[in-house]
Amino acid sequence: MTAVFALVALLPGSLLTPGQARAESGAAVPSRLYVPWTWQATVAQSPPGAASVLISGAGGLRGNDLIDHEGKVAVVGRDGSYRMLLYGGAETVAGEQVQLSPDGRYVAQPGWGDGAAVEVVDLETGKVRTYRGGLSGETWGEPVAWSPDGRRLVALHTTSDPVHVGDDGEERKPGVVVLIDLRSGKATTLAEVSNVFQVRTASLAAFSPDSRRVALNLDGQLRLLDTEGDAIWSVEVGPRQHLAGIGAFTPDGGRITVVTLDGCVARCDSTQLATRRWSFGYRDAATGEETDGPRLAPVRAMAVRALGWREGRDVVAVTYRPADRPDKTLGTWMDTDYWQTDGVSLVALGSGEPKVLVELPDEVLAVDVARDLVEEGKFGGPSPRPAAWPARPDIVAILAVPVLLVVVPLGLVAFWLVRRWRRRVHAANSAANSQV
Repeated sequence: MTAVFALVALLPGSLLTPGQARAESGAAVPSRLYVPWTWQATVAQSPPGAASVLISGAGGLRGNDLIDHEGKVAVVGRDGSYRMLLYGGAETVAGEQVQLSPDGRYVAQPGWGDGAAVEVVDLETGKVRTYRGGLSGETWGEPVAWSPDGRRLVALHTTSDPVHVGDDGEERKPGVVVLIDLRSGKATTLAEVSNVFQVRTASLAAFSPDSRRVALNLDGQLRLLDTEGDAIWSVEVGPRQHLAGIGAFTPDGGRITVVTLDGCVARCDSTQLATRRWSFGYRDAATGEETDGPRLAPVRAMAVRALGWREGRDVVAVTYRPADRPDKTLGTWMDTDYWQTDGVSLVALGSGEPKVLVELPDEVLAVDVARDLVEEGKFGGPSPRPAAWPARPDIVAILAVPVLLVVVPLGLVAFWLVRRWRRRVHAANSAANSQV
């Protein structure tokens, strides 16, 4: 029993070296990732310092509200340590709803409350800062894209007013896309959104490499804006062409990578989703017109989301495999959703076949990587397994209950048997001595 209480008390660990603007010497994305322990300590309990990767998904990455905390994102530190961010009751998508800053030191996560748009967690200290998005009252928001310099954040922001159901039976809720200056807290509206439920956040926004321009893909249009929200140009791209992801700009800032979908978009079964074909093209960042660029081979997947360019040569991207949900009505905005995904791969895309960069467990349904490691091509690092300690005291206490229910009775029985055996030995020795 003493050992059990010692385990409960084993909290939290020491702080690690904070992240820098560029990847530290030796820092790299692990070549293999693991599902963390159910009781893994949180960021608040034991801040890990700068991180390399975020993962979320099913099984131990989801948890449950009976003995755990449904809605989890694992933070993998640059020393290979694992810590958790908890989002009770909400299956959370790493890389979209929860995003790692370019230097890996911060995590942007959904904001909820009085005007809140997003929250930013400092992985060095565990402290959280809330940013307002310009809407009043009870609101909800989620991050969309970090600027490469880490000073700004695009977010999707809406109110918590009741959902409106139209005559067609579709749920609707208006919102705004905002640009938040993380130093001053100033929020600038970039676009009005008629229905946040139809926004494909995987392709909504991308910053230029100098952090001074934002490409926005909304309502069949691709737009380029400055950080004051002023439009530079706008072009029609239609419902099948999308911004490639947060890493859409080429390293020199001269082109914007787009993906064009060939395949099912409405009522799709799992086979149709798995065989969707995504081809890559480019838009001129100065004009929005179609242009040439580095050749990237088409990809077959339910969805693809570009994170950035590896050493300026190829694109690091996440590809998505569909869940086995045949005949499921699916809008394109849902194709990276938690419930539609059965697994993901982190790959490098070039002129040939995709190259897998990290070995991921089957339970991983979403992944995000710090931009500095992506751009410097820092992959294939050491892959230590998650350490069992430090741990969350609430989970350890819960798990200790059945152990105590077994250990304590067994201990009492053992104590009684030993005591009884000693009495018999003592009686036998006394009898032998009396005969002598």
